[in-house]
Amino acid sequence: MRMYRPILITAACLCIGLTPVSASAPQSQKSETIVYIGGEKFYIHTVQPGQIHVESHVVLAEDRRGTETVTVYLLVLQEIYSTDGESLTLENGSYIPTAITFSLSTSSGAVTEYWEPSDGSYSDDIRAKFPPAAAEEALQNDQTYIDDLKTASFQKALEANRSAAS
Repeated sequence: MRMYRPILITAACLCIGLTPVSASAPQSQKSETIVYIGGEKFYIHTVQPGQIHVESHVVLAEDRRGTETVTVYLLVLQEIYSTDGESLTLENGSYIPTAITFSLSTSSGAVTEYWEPSDGSYSDDIRAKFPPAAAEEALQNDQTYIDDLKTASFQKALEANRSAAS
């Protein structure tokens, strides 16, 4: 089994994660799940009441550009589960190579780019964006990671469901 490390890039502890939202969450949290990267709201995904949105990832490579920026190349699994308060049912999800570029010139490590390949030129896009070894890992060995990422995401969904029930 491979060991994965969370995205902890600088001393500022930049990280990616989704805030699980369930039907019993306060009304202000029910309409969207937010990805926080470096403490900043970056991507919003709509979640319906009774759903939990979770994310797991593996870092394939990092590319530092001096002291100005760092780009992290990842495989990201995001899943949406429906819940009745007890059981979870997988409703939707995606598993996609992603590149996130952070500015290191600010103390908050602001995101300057969030990139995913397009549908029409998926492989070409990945090869053009990712470092060669990371591109090949994303294209040829992505299934190596999926079982562990699914397990991690399901555990996050279970924890969110338990928290919402209490």
